[in-house]
Amino acid sequence: MTEDKQLEQHREELEQQTEIMRDFIEDKTGIPKRRGPVSEETGRVPDMQNHMTAVHNRQD
Repeated sequence: MTEDKQLEQHREELEQQTEIMRDFIEDKTGIPKRRGPVSEETGRVPDMQNHMTAVHNRQD
């Protein structure tokens, strides 16, 4: 019976630690699925630049 209590206590401690880490990360990085200040013009790589990058990466 004591092993069950120890496992339950350990599980609760892990859940608490996970919640603390999640709160810390959200506090530092923001809430997931929240849109940041990114415009469509600067958020995408132009096709020509993307093509040039792909060609460069293939050169070995």
